[in-house]
Amino acid sequence: MIPGRTPHASLLPGSFPLIPAGLWFVLTVSMVFSGAVDLWVQTLIHLVLTFLILYAVSRGAGQGLTLPDRSSLALWGGVLLALGTSTLYSGAPTKSQQEFWNWINYFLVFLLMSGLDAGARKSLRHGLFASWSLLLIWGSWQALGRPENPPRAGLLNANALGSYLLIPLWLGMEACLEPPARKNRWPWVFTSLAFLLFLVTRSTGALCAFGISALFFVLSYKKKPLSTAPWILGAAGLCLLPFLWKIFSSQDPHRLLWWKAALAMGSAHPWIGLGPATFELALPQGPDLNLFTFYAHNTWLQWWAELGVWGVGGIFWLVSGCLRRQSNAYHASASIGLLTHNLLDYSLILPSHALLFWSLQAPSPTRTPEAVPSRWAPASRIAVHLLLVSLAIVSVQRFQTNRDYAKAVYYQGNNQPREAHMHAQRAIKRNDAPADPHALLARLRFEEAQKMRSRGAMDQALVDMLQALRREPLHVAYWISAGRLYALLGFPHKQDELKHDLVKLYPFFAKDRRLESPS
Repeated sequence: MIPGRTPHASLLPGSFPLIPAGLWFVLTVSMVFSGAVDLWVQTLIHLVLTFLILYAVSRGAGQGLTLPDRSSLALWGGVLLALGTSTLYSGAPTKSQQEFWNWINYFLVFLLMSGLDAGARKSLRHGLFASWSLLLIWGSWQALGRPENPPRAGLLNANALGSYLLIPLWLGMEACLEPPARKNRWPWVFTSLAFLLFLVTRSTGALCAFGISALFFVLSYKKKPLSTAPWILGAAGLCLLPFLWKIFSSQDPHRLLWWKAALAMGSAHPWIGLGPATFELALPQGPDLNLFTFYAHNTWLQWWAELGVWGVGGIFWLVSGCLRRQSNAYHASASIGLLTHNLLDYSLILPSHALLFWSLQAPSPTRTPEAVPSRWAPASRIAVHLLLVSLAIVSVQRFQTNRDYAKAVYYQGNNQPREAHMHAQRAIKRNDAPADPHALLARLRFEEAQKMRSRGAMDQALVDMLQALRREPLHVAYWISAGRLYALLGFPHKQDELKHDLVKLYPFFAKDRRLESPS
């Protein structure tokens, strides 16, 4: 048996094949559907995880889901509280709420994995190997069949695919070197193909991260067979060569500019940040920054900008605590590799990667003495059910609102303003908080005002745009549109007032090119 792998008693009473099957479904869906970026995928994942938690609690697994190490729950509580506070004061609440929901799902995955025994985790891992095998086929087909495009495999780009493969690679090596599997050829075939596809991605950050994780493995795995060390060291050296070549042959000035922008964003609101998932909107377009990005390409800097000191500090302590309790050298190496990659890229911001990462951090269950039933247990169970069911209802309502807005955008793009107006109004009626439906209504009424030459429609367009601006003050386009409408209505001085208010609220927009020519 490999050191660091000891049998544990299950905290979930009886055999629960539904829970590992549900977790396999969640991790596979997040992998296939572009990292679960779409709201409908996020809603599906949340509903499945909520059902699994309710199922576990209904089967008497409440003790198992409280974790033997209460410090994990305390750290998770602190992180979620920081995220919730940052979301409450976010400059783009709708986007922040969606990211906050992702973190709730990460916590639920962590909680469910913590209650699985060694056998259930092994079954889940075998199921994931089947999903990852399809990923290898998909990625290989794109790499060999369409060489002009890097392999994507549903994971956005080569960097995302390369970083995602870090965990399957280490789990595959664990399966290869585990004594019962040494005579089984399939783990060796899978790991070899995964490593080849990993090289084909040519992701410099992922290659560097694998080299560092391999070095960490060799230094930390003291009881390893000597025959495995040269192979792993050779693979690490091979992976580091492209990274060294790129360093000495080219430069990447955009990455430094993105990091500088992230530091400026974090300095504006250092304690609670701008709000989760707001980097895309807040990225200023300065004189030197001419390449747009959704991410800072350094997850820790992006968390600093979005969540502030409280949020990034809580995540750091949570990750550190998980690594300190990690007894499996392969899992620790995979975690180190992914964390290293996030110093140069953004993989932990993608839900597909984050769900897999946090499932790996769950502590192994240990046998605990039978707990004395509390007289508050039935009430606690009812409270948990009500809370989770309420969250599920809210997630479905969010999805329905987003669907109405998507229909409104579709009709607006097809020159059907009446239908677009109807669905935008329906989205607002379902949930008045999002800014997008108000901004769409402003655009529809502005187009109507131009066609009909109606000042009343122009006034209403301004009202709708100001409503959108009030709900999402971090969206620069809303400030520009509101200023343009003021100018068209005969109030040009309002443009300067809006610009002054924006820079006062977010100083990093002071040199934004978009504010120089708002028309």
